[in-house]
Amino acid sequence: MMGTRLRRHDDRLSALPDATLAHILSHLSTLEAARTSVLSRRCNRVHASVPVVDLVHDGNRGRRFSRTRTCFDHQLLRSLRYKGGLPPPDKSLFLSLANHTAVTALTVDICECIDEKKPHEVATVTRLVAACANLTFLHLALRPAMVYRSSLFTNALRGLSRLSHLELKGCLPSDHSVCSVAVMLQNTPNLEVLSLFPLLPDPPQKKKARRYISDEDDNDKNGDDYSGNVLVLVPKRVTSIAISCFEQKLRRVNIVGYRGRLMERMLAKFLLSKATALEEFSVSLPPGRAPQHKDDMELTYWRANHRTKVTCA
Repeated sequence: MMGTRLRRHDDRLSALPDATLAHILSHLSTLEAARTSVLSRRCNRVHASVPVVDLVHDGNRGRRFSRTRTCFDHQLLRSLRYKGGLPPPDKSLFLSLANHTAVTALTVDICECIDEKKPHEVATVTRLVAACANLTFLHLALRPAMVYRSSLFTNALRGLSRLSHLELKGCLPSDHSVCSVAVMLQNTPNLEVLSLFPLLPDPPQKKKARRYISDEDDNDKNGDDYSGNVLVLVPKRVTSIAISCFEQKLRRVNIVGYRGRLMERMLAKFLLSKATALEEFSVSLPPGRAPQHKDDMELTYWRANHRTKVTCA
């Protein structure tokens, strides 16, 4: 009798309120969350209220993508994540939201090199960023370099007055990429947290270069050249850029996968030596690379604010 009573009250998930269930589903991919809608009428209702949407496009299906339009007509969408190739430039295609200004978190991961793309071809992404005017979080991953075509994305950031957390992912092949990061930060006056994910350059291709690059390529050891013995000089064109958030707002900087390569060190030196309001500067090393004492000493020496806490692990 007791066992039967326990089994009847076994389903604690169904006892949760709709808002809690929607929060749980928001941590699943959109496809996985959508599958729960067939379980019951309540699940169908809860799924429709999930405020997070993931859009993943397979780069091998580029022809089908050009005829695809995705629409979201509910007002509850708060977080949008897109990963895939560069969407088509036609304004009427790709994505339609009922209320762009309700979105507060946006992740854009373009897995396609945009070095040969024209500005109007990149505009689909920049228009999406600019339309979400109330963003507080933005993750931007571009190929072939971090903040590639920085002028286009800088214009998109000008209207994001509430942006407080920015994540940038990509390669740092030259000091031009470091300069591009600095230029983008010009238009983030209220930025409080900056996270950087530097990637390794793509390995030389003997065959025809692939259009889409997988995450496994980013972790390849090719190009992992530690440059700790080389003097780091930040170009004047970078140090002369006035960035307002450095003086008052920026509190934390994170660099994920720091290998001590020359451009990574240059970017770290620029941030530490200019961000006077900085409270914490943390560096995480890639798997297999042990912390080196000289890394910690170098980063600490570059601080403009001696109260900035530097961690390297």
